Amino acid sequence: MSPVTPGSLVPAGLLGIIEKQFGETPDPGQLFHLVLRRTPGTPDFFDDVGLVAEVEEQDGGPTRLRVHRAEWVTCDPGTVWYDEPMNPEGTAFLQPQYAKRAYKIGLHKKGQASERRAFRQIRPVAYQRLRPDGSWTSVQHGIIYANIHGPRPGVEGLTRVGRNSAACIVYPSHSIMMDVIDIFEARKQSTADLVLLEGVIS
Repeated sequence: MSPVTPGSLVPAGLLGIIEKQFGETPDPGQLFHLVLRRTPGTPDFFDDVGLVAEVEEQDGGPTRLRVHRAEWVTCDPGTVWYDEPMNPEGTAFLQPQYAKRAYKIGLHKKGQASERRAFRQIRPVAYQRLRPDGSWTSVQHGIIYANIHGPRPGVEGLTRVGRNSAACIVYPSHSIMMDVIDIFEARKQSTADLVLLEGVIS
């Protein structure tokens, strides 16, 4: 049996799913981050799918979704943060959403020894917090520094999330994250939408 790859999990009709759920789709010709949360997922593993995608217009035909890159990611925090939340209100989990121009190429952990290039959150995103007692807050919107990043330079092929994500979208390899940034920079595009879906892959 062939191994499961992130690209093999991408279902047909994603563009229609996005439009049905959010009432619109990203602008044609603009790259965006499309994250598919695997349900049920395995806590602390990179088992969600991160796509660099684009809506393409076709002459005489309907628009279509073009996938430029498909990789394993996590959009959930490592389990270590469940009991040790950075925020006393609880650990943040990103929620299904279409967040326009919410990310811009910049630095993750700017000014720290582990700073590296990433997509920084610059506009509000939707999230819920898991409280230490196991209950959930209502859905909130705000800047929580839920960046899209990889591990520090030189780290490749992480298998466990651990402390690498307290609320972020994380790639398991630094080189993959750099490749994703290169795709955007080749198009001279520094900002990006985020579309996060759940319930479409398992």
